[in-house]
Amino acid sequence: MITLRKSLFAVGAAMALSAGAAQAQPTFYGQDTNGSSTTRASNIGTANARNAFLAFLGGSARTEEFESFLIGDTPPLELDFGTDRTIATLNAAGQSGRVLRDPGDGLTTDGFGRYANSRPGYYETRSTTDDNTTFTINFSQRISAFGFVGIDIGDFGSQLSLQFLRGGVEVATFALPYVASDGTDSRRDGSRLFAGFTASNRFEQFDQVRFRGTDRDDVFAFDDMTIAVVPEPATVGLLATGVAALGLVGYRRRRDQA
Repeated sequence: MITLRKSLFAVGAAMALSAGAAQAQPTFYGQDTNGSSTTRASNIGTANARNAFLAFLGGSARTEEFESFLIGDTPPLELDFGTDRTIATLNAAGQSGRVLRDPGDGLTTDGFGRYANSRPGYYETRSTTDDNTTFTINFSQRISAFGFVGIDIGDFGSQLSLQFLRGGVEVATFALPYVASDGTDSRRDGSRLFAGFTASNRFEQFDQVRFRGTDRDDVFAFDDMTIAVVPEPATVGLLATGVAALGLVGYRRRRDQA
């Protein structure tokens, strides 16, 4: 009976946590700006924000590290978030995005301030102007959270924002809260940041993310993109069935002991 009660409590707590998470909607942001065009920024504020985001998502987090692509691969790119049902495609019509490999020593950049955050692969692209779309990621399922590491963003004036859409309709936006350089100084050369967004309710769940920039002179890199997939109705139904079954077993045991 103790085991049964513990099981019921664990399932109930998991459901309560899930419901609470859906209402919380924290956005996660951290940055490190002590890099240069040839040296990487430290990974302190960035790592702290990313770790908090991953902890918030728990076991639902799925990450693409750009390791399965060849050097020079260009969009469309089929991203692999480690789930059989979710298909994610990165599109960048008219943009010069490509997959690259890190120099590998953990200290230097490619000479222009860009590098991978963790493993060697990363995606490099050029910003657009006037909040036009730099690239998009389309998902085959609804997504409840999205985060990424950005490298060398804002050193030539682009202010990056994310637009979240479902069925082509905007449901939320996230303007990254850094201050872009005007291109005449090196404050953001080699910088590193993490930005993560979570839907506050089911109406903010999305199936497309648009990356938008404000200055075409800015070239930057992306790595360690992370998502959380909204459970399909069948999965939620199975969880509810499991809870009901546990309750039925408890009732029968109590009845038999009476």
